[in-house]
Amino acid sequence: MSRDIFDAIPSWAVFLLTCVVILGALEFGYRLARWRKKAVTTDQNAPIGVATGAILGLVSFLLAFTFGIAASHYDARKATVLEEANAIGTAHLRADFLPEAQKAEAAALLRDYTQLRLSAALARVNRQEYDEVVRRSEEIHGKLWRLVVSNAAADPTPVSALLVSAVNDVIDLHSKRITHGVHNRIPMAIWLGLYAVSCVGIASAAYRISQSANKRSDMLPALTFAFAAVMTLIADLDDPRHGFLLNDQAPLQATLTIFDAGN
Repeated sequence: MSRDIFDAIPSWAVFLLTCVVILGALEFGYRLARWRKKAVTTDQNAPIGVATGAILGLVSFLLAFTFGIAASHYDARKATVLEEANAIGTAHLRADFLPEAQKAEAAALLRDYTQLRLSAALARVNRQEYDEVVRRSEEIHGKLWRLVVSNAAADPTPVSALLVSAVNDVIDLHSKRITHGVHNRIPMAIWLGLYAVSCVGIASAAYRISQSANKRSDMLPALTFAFAAVMTLIADLDDPRHGFLLNDQAPLQATLTIFDAGN
């Protein structure tokens, strides 16, 4: 998996961890302001306010940028589930042109394949189980490919060519789904940069408030909650295996229903 720490902890832990980081930044800004113990005039305050506003603007930009990446990854995974279900359904329909024995074998393989993919998605498998799902999927690919190729070699017709193409699409969608579901993640460098800039912005805001009012603001807990909620939402969108925003597997469930109805 491509994203180390966020693959190992659940969404609620991401929220709590972010709260701790933001609270630490707030406390640092407040204590820094108290340590300086300066009398701050309006003229002295103005440059600090401008700098704080600029930093918080940059934080907002980075949050929007990162959210856009996570949302695009979520949409790509959702679209790939539909594409895979359509590819399996097409292969199943074209398998009707096979001889009866091969037709039954192809239908059984495609059903097992659909059940395997669906079970893995709904069960939220761990890394070891995921590797086993990939191995079994590729094993079914091999059996399907040998079946349709042998049929095409024995009866080279346009129909057999279409069946070979359909099975090839199923295999290609397997690779595409792995790419979108595992490898296309927000890079850790972006996460580190986002947290670092956010901490600087939050500390600057706390420093500015503490110098102006000489006390902690009652709104700081709300600010902490808001930042932690947004960070957790981004992490949840980008995570295909944990959290509350998992992709809907309805297309694969509908495909499996079709297989069961045909039995």
